[in-house]
Amino acid sequence: HRARGGPVKDTLFQLFSIGQPPEVQTVPGSGIGVGTGAESASAAGAQPTGAKSPPPVRVVCLSDTHNCHGALRVPDGDVLLHCGDFTNQGSLGEVQRFAEWFGAQPHPVKIVVPGNHDMIMDKAYYDDFWSDWSRQKESHSAALAAFASRGIQVLIDETIEVRGLRVHGSPWVTQYASWRTAFNKPEAEMLRHWEQLPESIDVLLTHMPPRGRGDLDADGGRHGCPGLARRVAALRPRLHVFGHVHTDHGAWHDVESD
Repeated sequence: HRARGGPVKDTLFQLFSIGQPPEVQTVPGSGIGVGTGAESASAAGAQPTGAKSPPPVRVVCLSDTHNCHGALRVPDGDVLLHCGDFTNQGSLGEVQRFAEWFGAQPHPVKIVVPGNHDMIMDKAYYDDFWSDWSRQKESHSAALAAFASRGIQVLIDETIEVRGLRVHGSPWVTQYASWRTAFNKPEAEMLRHWEQLPESIDVLLTHMPPRGRGDLDADGGRHGCPGLARRVAALRPRLHVFGHVHTDHGAWHDVESD
């Protein structure tokens, strides 16, 4: 589903039943890749093993709504995900308005991973650079409480279990300029960071795309992280959802090469 008109026209939703992927591109590798958002997203999905598979979990994936969430029509599902950049300048008011809308959605489980625009969600960054974005310093704790009070789980390098699935979320993106935004790491640190992802992840949520999936800009340049791509290939999560590059949303179903 897509919202119509205005800046939200590029926002992409992908609705998945894990184990029952939609029509997607087939490429060498493993799993499903989903690119969502005015920036992008990816998913990786392998079939569960065992004599009896659990019932499908319907997952709705969003990313990079940038304060335009109110114009969107969200499909029904069991789990609602947002992979970051729900704000533009990361102010407390923006966070609270998004959390109110997100929390009002009917999905039983709601999970958020922040992005590099969500300044107040990165406490260390916000403590140092809040004056670049606001006339007064606002409360990081209040931003977290806006989600917690509505039963929304915020994952910042955390793993939770949802309906028998291990879900891990990480908001970090590669620092691409001399100046910083939230959740930035230099490239060398990003490579080390992804190596520390836990094993046995079913669903991986990142704001950063992996290199080669959902990371293509309008001029043909790629902005995904090669370290993340390698780690995803090694971990083989059943679903990987990400955002950040607005021009290359989509879905990929990776199959293991011979």
